[in-house]
Amino acid sequence: VGGTVNVSTGLINSKQSFDINRDFTPVILIAGQPMILTAHPSTGASCVAELIALAKSKPGGLSYGSTGVGATPHLLTELFQQRTGIKMVHVPYQGSPQAVTDLLAGRIDLMFSPAAAVLPHIEAGKLKALAVSSAKRSRAAPSLPTLAEAGIDLDASLWFAIWAPSGTPSAVIDKLSRTANETINGAEAQAMFAKQGFDALGGAPGEFARVQAAEIAKWKSAVEAAGLRK
Repeated sequence: VGGTVNVSTGLINSKQSFDINRDFTPVILIAGQPMILTAHPSTGASCVAELIALAKSKPGGLSYGSTGVGATPHLLTELFQQRTGIKMVHVPYQGSPQAVTDLLAGRIDLMFSPAAAVLPHIEAGKLKALAVSSAKRSRAAPSLPTLAEAGIDLDASLWFAIWAPSGTPSAVIDKLSRTANETINGAEAQAMFAKQGFDALGGAPGEFARVQAAEIAKWKSAVEAAGLRK
């Protein structure tokens, strides 16, 4: 299940029918996919520092796309603006294909996009990749620096996970986790993740619980900054 969406949706919609902390128990992180900070070549920015300098030189003069208001690329860019002191114009789309099409055409200047959606265009020289959003460099784009390497204290990825209903016996949780880890670490799963631009994760339920708590804190700040709480 898409963990990033589950976390952010609950923070945005106070009337959501379920609470991720109350109603579910973490089992295992499956995989993560970084987003790539990608710019149209017309911006002239060849690295994150140049992009920040450009944005500061003309506040509100750059536009960024997202896959919708409250979607992960939108919230990530809100955090990026917070941590760099810049302000850009948000242009939301109904999905990644439309946003990438307008980025390729230069109708928007930049966006954080899932790696799989922009890597072919980056490799073709039609878009400029500046950094990956993950804490570590991605296997999908190992030459790209992380935001942290660019001097920005920020990491965020799209991640997927398995939960169980609250109250599930710990013995069952542990068995599910062991079985899932075996699958995730298998050659077939590893090859599938690599082909689709994902980094395999896995790990123990307790590790997942700590990641979930950190994710909630991080995206809460973004939701508040964007004024999205309903």
